[in-house]
Amino acid sequence: MCPAFLQSTQEHAQSGTVPRWLVFGMFETCEKKQCKVLKAIANKREANKDIAFVCLDKSAPPEALNPLELVFFEIHMFEREVSIGAYSIEHDRQYELPADFNFSEENLEAWVDDLIAGQIKPAIKSEAIPEENDGPVYVVVADSWSDIVEDKTKDVVIAQLSKIPGHSVHSNKFDSVYYEVAWELRRPGIEHVKLAMIEANANDVPDEYRAHLLPTVHFFKAGEEQKGVKYDGYRSKRSIIEWIKKHTSIKFDFDTSSLGEDDQLGFEEEGYDMRGFWHRSVTLSPSVGDNKDEL
Repeated sequence: MCPAFLQSTQEHAQSGTVPRWLVFGMFETCEKKQCKVLKAIANKREANKDIAFVCLDKSAPPEALNPLELVFFEIHMFEREVSIGAYSIEHDRQYELPADFNFSEENLEAWVDDLIAGQIKPAIKSEAIPEENDGPVYVVVADSWSDIVEDKTKDVVIAQLSKIPGHSVHSNKFDSVYYEVAWELRRPGIEHVKLAMIEANANDVPDEYRAHLLPTVHFFKAGEEQKGVKYDGYRSKRSIIEWIKKHTSIKFDFDTSSLGEDDQLGFEEEGYDMRGFWHRSVTLSPSVGDNKDEL
């Protein structure tokens, strides 16, 4: 650890205040020029409680990190080849120095000023676009969101899911239902409906559709106005298909009576948040047949 940074982060932790911005450096030793520059900038801004500077030791185990440093560990910064970057707690976004950044204390300090002023665009996290993607559930990544989800010629249902180990039992249960819905809708007269999924922990999505609990599902209706409608029904084929029928741009007939009864568990009553913590609401679900669609 670099003592100057550790002192700064401890002050925030002990005071109970949470800075709006975290600027971090990941180094094997603080003898490197970049670490020394970051340390100098941190010392200049020690009185500013809106920003904290953190120096991370790449070799340190998670239990050796203090609370602010754990934030970076939880958002998988150790897996990224970035020596200096930033994180907005307010917007839950990551920021990186450009590859061609001309490193100096003056330039880095100017970058921090622009960051706080909102003039730096966040880094977009995306998996690679799959070479083959022919359904029945289409795979979306951040870099293909606009091409698939915002396709104005299709009604698109997009599910944000998690494949993180430990979430698998919960995710697989919904995955199977979602894939069954996709297969049910692969019939003549429903070609305009496309079901898709995105791994939410590995891909960024537009701010207005960011999930608080996983899974989260939105419906994008074909046409000029691309505004997603959030699903808040039951986790069953019957409920999901009825919801799609309600919002589709081209009406279609589909008798859902043969698909069985709805689950008693509402869609937003339990799930994993984006940091992997399990949440369950104490609110009882309405009886089967009540409309849980929020619109």
